[in-house]
Formats: sequence, structure tokens, C-alpha cells
Amino acid sequence: MKKARIRFFISILDIKGSTVFLEGYTSASLEKGWRMAAKDQNGKSYPGELFHLPNRDKFGENGVLTTKGMGFRLQLPLKAGRNYSFWLLHDEEKNRRLVPSFGKFAKLTQKSESCYYAKGSYLIRRSGSTLEISKNRKKSRIKAEWRLLRELLKAKEYQLAVIRLAAWVMRKLKKEEQWIICDRSYLAGDNGEALFRYICKEKPAGVKAYFMLDPKSRDFDRMKAVGPVLKKDSFYYKCRFLCADKIISSHADPWVTDAFMEKQDYMRNMYDFSFVFLQHGIGMNDMSVWLHKHNKNISLLVTSAKPEYDSFFTYPYEYGKDVVRLTGLPRYDNLSDEAEKRIVFLPTWRKNLAGPVVKGSSEHIYTESFKDSAYCKFYNALINDEVLLQVMKENGYHGEFYVHPSFDAQQKDFQGNDIIKVIGETARYNEVFRKNALLITDYSSVAFDFAYMKKPVIYAQFDKDSFFGNHLFTEGYFQFPAHGFGPVCENYDETVAAIISSIQNDCRMPEQYKQRVDDFFMYTDGNNCKRVLHEIMNM
Repeated sequence: MKKARIRFFISILDIKGSTVFLEGYTSASLEKGWRMAAKDQNGKSYPGELFHLPNRDKFGENGVLTTKGMGFRLQLPLKAGRNYSFWLLHDEEKNRRLVPSFGKFAKLTQKSESCYYAKGSYLIRRSGSTLEISKNRKKSRIKAEWRLLRELLKAKEYQLAVIRLAAWVMRKLKKEEQWIICDRSYLAGDNGEALFRYICKEKPAGVKAYFMLDPKSRDFDRMKAVGPVLKKDSFYYKCRFLCADKIISSHADPWVTDAFMEKQDYMRNMYDFSFVFLQHGIGMNDMSVWLHKHNKNISLLVTSAKPEYDSFFTYPYEYGKDVVRLTGLPRYDNLSDEAEKRIVFLPTWRKNLAGPVVKGSSEHIYTESFKDSAYCKFYNALINDEVLLQVMKENGYHGEFYVHPSFDAQQKDFQGNDIIKVIGETARYNEVFRKNALLITDYSSVAFDFAYMKKPVIYAQFDKDSFFGNHLFTEGYFQFPAHGFGPVCENYDETVAAIISSIQNDCRMPEQYKQRVDDFFMYTDGNNCKRVLHEIMNM
């Protein structure tokens, strides 16, 4: 019986000095005397460091662990003329050769015979299942690039060939580090914008910063008044992407760190940037499957609170303390309280309810079934509750219900009224936080922004069990009843009652929640952008 092929996946490949560092995972079960190693052409063995990788665990239908996920790390000395193959070794059974496949951070690819990676003094190519090392001389580099360009021309990928050539010229001409900063593909207004504004004001030496945005965005002209803006998916943006030293974003969707998407196999050897993840909000859940090092390869990750910082070492993200830093979110520097008699409803999205994503963006397509979901029915009922609306009217309050950006296409499924308006366009968060007196949310990290100003929050968590079972993360260190900044409501009636109670208390945050705010946040000094920039400059 033919043995099943064992997967050997190199997620990350990086050259540092005269060493190549490899990280990834394997489908091999290494619990029965098997070991993994690389061998050079002379048969010398270099053992791999093996470790449990929980996000690769496989489970049977009854929830029993069937295959334990196994990760590896390899450090191999670089020397011209040296070749490396990969093996499973055993003292009693026949050794088995491994055939590598490559992830988006591994520079090489199994799909292109001409792909190579050059950095510093060395050039690496894949030849079958072997890595070949040579000197990174000008002649050999030109030869390797010409081989890849010929493959592109043969495949009729003419634009990719031109982009590569243009990027090589731009790399030669650049005199300073180039940073590309963004929030969502079609919106600014988050930590990316806050940091970009600060950088444009401070003008750090040796840095040229660009903001990236879809040219159809409502924010495009506004951001152009701040500093240079790159049009997403444009020829010029893609050239700049290949020249970037830092990609800095409040989001970690695939398009952020991959300007070429399905064409990346021809281009990834030119991706030579560090990814700085500013986060969209406070990390309060276990997001280790989504943000795992092999999946996102983050070089610097911003946190704002000690429990949040600690959680990145409690859960299996596989990042070190050189990556996770405690600085505060850039957008917090711009928060101010000018509350009016307004209530804002900002529930987060539900992954299982959102329509398909438009390729190469973060926009979702409309889905008919959404309007029949418990989520849609709950919030439609809440914002149209007759008792709540009467209390708001008697006390002079108005409200705004914001459809989450991932549910933009579903706006028509929500109905507002004279007291509470449904807002389809994405919130300008700083203005929303500044002007509103009370926030109604569910599990969203926007509650941290609001609470940061010691303004009251109410959590509507009618679907807690299904939420954590169907999203991109699992419940983490932050337990809402014990750590939250307001009452946690588990059903419709509790939610209505809590909102009415807060209105009758003039929307003041109770003292117990003010104390929780003081205990949670590390910094409230308005210097978050300064700290984040300092960390980036010192990477």
C-alpha cells in the first residue's frame, strides 16, 4: 500500500546575515520516534525544532483529537554552492524525503520554476524539492530575474513584467524608507489615519509615508489634503508596494499585505517589508487562529492594556516580546467628550451572516437570508421599540444605528424612525464617540473607545453562544460581566430596560465602571502616536 504524502509547508522564509530561517508546519505525526531535519549535499544533518501548533490540530466528529498539529523551525547556514533537502528521520525505519510547498511569506513558490529570493549576500532558488544557495552577485541576480521575466512573458503576464522592472528602478532610486499606511480598503478614519496624520506632522527623518485608499472612497480627497495617497490597485501603488519597507495598517485582511493576490506567486520574492499591525481595536478575544504568525507574520503589534498585552503570550500566536508592544492605539489621541443628547448603536458583524467578499477588498455582497436572521430582527425591534422611543422623546434624546461596514450591503434590511436613524455609511468614529452620550454595542471593541472617555456602555449579548461559535475568534481573557464597562444584557427586555435606566440617570457612567476603566488602560496621556512611531522607528 502506497504511503500517503506528508505535507511539509514552509510558511516563512527569511535571510538574516548568513543564516536562513524557516518556519512552518507538517502533517507528519512525530510522536513515534520520527524526527525532522534538513540535509546538505554532503549528508550533514541539521535538526529542526518541533513544537505543538494548536491551530493545526485535527478533530473527529465526536470532538476527539485525531492529529496533533506540528510546527517546525529550522536555522540553516548559508554558503554558496550548498543545497538543502528535507527529511523525516527514524532510527529503525526508512527515512522519508519531504517535498516542500511554500506560503505567501516564504518568498519562493512551487508554482514557478524561475522564482528566487535574494537578500544580502545570498540568493536562494528552489530546484524540485531542494533549496539551492548561491552568491548574490549582480550577474547571477540579473540572470535569475531574466529567467523569471521570460516566464511572465510566456504566460502573457505583461503588466506584471513591467511592474517588476519599474519597481527595480524605483528601488535603485529611493533614498529613504518607504511606508504604506492604510485602514480599510475603502475607508480611512481609524488608527492608520491617526498615525499617518501624526507622521505627516512630525516628518520623521529618513521616512517617506504614503496612505493607501480606493480612489472611489469618500475619504480620498480628504486624505490627499493630509499627505500623499496611493490609489489602491493602481500601477503606481503596486510598484510602491514592491518598494515598501513597512506596511502599516489597522486591518490584517489579505489585501493589506498582498497587492497581487492570485498573481502573487510571480511577485512574492520582491515582498520585502515588515508588517505593523495597529489593530482595529483592543484585542480582547483569542484571535490566535486568525493572527497566528504563520498566517499574518506580524513584525510589530500594537496593544493598549496590560491584560491585552499578556494575552498574546497566553494564547498560541507564536510572537515574541520583540513583536508585541504596549503603546496605546493611535486614534485614542484624538478622543474628546462633547456629548449631546444622543445615543449610538454600534453592534459588530457576524461572520456567518455576511455575504461573500468582493475579491481583493473587504466589501461584502448582499445576501437575502440576512433579513430573516435573529440579529437583524433583534436590532430592528430594538430601534423601533415604542416604550424606548417614548422615553427618549420625553428626555430629548435622539439616536443613530450604524450598520457595520461588513454589513454595508444589508443597509436596506434595517428600518429607522424619527427618533433613531439608520446610518448606512460607515461611522466617522471620532465624531461618533465625541458627540454621543451612550453607546449600545454587543461584543465590539468600540466599547473601549467610548469607555476610555468614561462614557456609559451597554452590551446587548442576546446571541453569545452562537456568536463565539461562528466568528473569527474565541472568547478570551476579557469577561464582560467581570471586566466590562457597563451592564451585560442577555435578552431583549434587559437591553431595553438598561437603556431606559441610563437615560433616566442622564447617561452618566456608574462609579464601578469608571474604576474598571482606570484599572484597564495603560496610557491616557495622549501620546500613543508618539510611542507607536518610536517603536516603528526602532524595529
